[in-house]
Amino acid sequence: MKEDVIYFIFFDILLKIDHSCYNLKAFFCFEAFFLYINKEAKFISFSDFDNYKLNDPELIGLDHVWELYLQAIDHNVSNKAGDLLIKIFKFASQDNWKIFETLKQNFIDILINHIKIGYLELQNLQNMGKN
Repeated sequence: MKEDVIYFIFFDILLKIDHSCYNLKAFFCFEAFFLYINKEAKFISFSDFDNYKLNDPELIGLDHVWELYLQAIDHNVSNKAGDLLIKIFKFASQDNWKIFETLKQNFIDILINHIKIGYLELQNLQNMGKN
């Protein structure tokens, strides 16, 4: 497949699909493109399919993996996204403590953002009930 087609599929299709619409086939497709794009960007190096080294904590599409983990309606998709995140954390902690700490901080930031959004939604619902 040509590089421009690969990038089009990843950036213009897979990253734009609503998280609630993902099924397992879509996730496996996303995962393959995610790993390929980050390998090409030299953010990940592979020793074999299940073992890789993280060279940079700013993986392309990592925010999408988090969103799939936190928001996917299909629990199988959420579980697979969680498995991918565990692998990423596992290999980051083995290779480079600084990368691991950056990933941890990003995770905390994402969770705080989700808590804020949930809090605002609850406030809006309470305010609507008062009117």
